[in-house]
Amino acid sequence: MADKDPTVNLDELEMAFAFSDGLGEPTPVYVSRLTGELVYDAEDFTGEPCPVEDIDCHPDYVHLPDAFDLDLKQALVWRFVRAHLPEQEPEIREFFRRRGAYGRYKSLLESEGKLEDWFEFENRSTREALVDWCRHNGISVHYEPPPQALTPVQREQLNAISAVIQRRRSIKPAEMSDQPIDRALLDQLLENANWAPTHGRTEPWRFHIFTGEGRKRLAQSLQDIYQRTTPEESFRPDKFEKFGRNPLIAPVVIVLTMQRQASEKIPEIEEVEATACAVQNLHLSAAAVGLGGFWSSHPVVYTREMHDWLKLGPKDQCLGMFYLGWPKEGSNWPEGRRKPIEEKLRWIES
Repeated sequence: MADKDPTVNLDELEMAFAFSDGLGEPTPVYVSRLTGELVYDAEDFTGEPCPVEDIDCHPDYVHLPDAFDLDLKQALVWRFVRAHLPEQEPEIREFFRRRGAYGRYKSLLESEGKLEDWFEFENRSTREALVDWCRHNGISVHYEPPPQALTPVQREQLNAISAVIQRRRSIKPAEMSDQPIDRALLDQLLENANWAPTHGRTEPWRFHIFTGEGRKRLAQSLQDIYQRTTPEESFRPDKFEKFGRNPLIAPVVIVLTMQRQASEKIPEIEEVEATACAVQNLHLSAAAVGLGGFWSSHPVVYTREMHDWLKLGPKDQCLGMFYLGWPKEGSNWPEGRRKPIEEKLRWIES
């Protein structure tokens, strides 16, 4: 009595089927009903006797069927033809009235650009038939699918998004022009930001968008907050001047905030992470059309004074400012560098 259900490896089963159903004298292959072990009765081929005596009538072994038994010969052809080449079925039936039918059939498939489709269909049908046969005989099948190959469309899409991701750079406000950003484009960037991942679907990102004269209010408030929150010995006039200048250079400045979930069920760190993902979506979308983006996170944005000026909730957070603008005419898109990804990986495979 077996301790567990008999199991056969599907890849090994397919190899055995191909061996037993190959050209020339067929080589019987049997599957153990107790263990799923494959046993080859290949004495005529190897000169070695079968390891199981009288295996052809042994109750614990079942003979692996051939392609005819599994309806994988002409029946398979007609299934494929009706699905892919219905108009050529009369011509193909004439092929099979004479010898050399499969050679003529495959030549026709090649001329119609269907040969690879046929091989894929044949392999898939063979695999499905073998699995069904195993189940009918109480034998489980173990299968580890190979990595899926990308289709040309998938490869094109991956290359396109990879190019955008690897092209993204931080373009500082001083490197931006005052050229306005079309409102429809800005709306599209914000909509893309809105599709960031979010645990519990809380969608915690909130964007305060300053354009036109609104940037002056932001600049004045940043200078005021910096002056009120910075000790005299740490105060830097150049920093003060930059807070008043940068918001007026970039045509759009977005103050980034996280709105805390009322129930606080989702951990705060995950809400911050979700907001960061939204900003990444925004930045990548900008890079895709050549817009410069810069996420600024000076300590002034984390102050209580900034929090109150934005009228945030008690547990909400300001996470910085995102400057958005077209690069100055004649400027070069910055080159990027990254250390090899291999230095940042740890594979755990067992």
